[in-house]
Amino acid sequence: MSRKDGRGRSASNRGPGNRGNTDGARSIGLGTIAIAVVVTVAAIIGVLAWLSRPDPMAPQANFGNNGATGKPIDGIKCATQESLQFHIHAHLEVLVDGKKVMVPPNIGVPGQCLYWLHTHDKSAVIHVESPVQLTYTLGDFFDIWGAPLSKTKVLSFDVNRSEPLRVYVNGKRYSGDPREVKIKPHEEIALVIGKMKGKPPGSYDFPRGE
Repeated sequence: MSRKDGRGRSASNRGPGNRGNTDGARSIGLGTIAIAVVVTVAAIIGVLAWLSRPDPMAPQANFGNNGATGKPIDGIKCATQESLQFHIHAHLEVLVDGKKVMVPPNIGVPGQCLYWLHTHDKSAVIHVESPVQLTYTLGDFFDIWGAPLSKTKVLSFDVNRSEPLRVYVNGKRYSGDPREVKIKPHEEIALVIGKMKGKPPGSYDFPRGE
């Protein structure tokens, strides 16, 4: 027979079975908290990954870690000092739906050396500083950059019918393979992807001495 406390409640109600129910409820509560913590952490990681994703409008000099490492690329060497026997400059403009994509500084400058094709600053001027006079192409420059350049992809941008690629050299349409565009003195090379706003750039105001 169960005893009753001073309030008339049966003492058996506070037995081991009732503690089991309490422990079970506590376990469910802890489990819910653990799930909430996992979901929150996953959400934070997702947000951080989204914030740290590469900006397609501001690509890095070593595109996707595929760029210059110091080894020869397309027969172009990385020299420990500038070679000015053949020294010319051209300008590259990349536009996506009318917005300019940054051509970063130090393309072709991995640190310990300097490729014959490279950039120095954010002006998007391609410097050709070679010990021999050769015909260099835009494909050579993009290979040193480590970036895609074809009729189907430029940098991070897919090229198709809805987002076409138009290539211009000194304001005139170029219909061939974009990789085969020759880099010549003071040329303005424009890669226009998607919608074009206004006329393509036809020239560039090179600083005196370039």
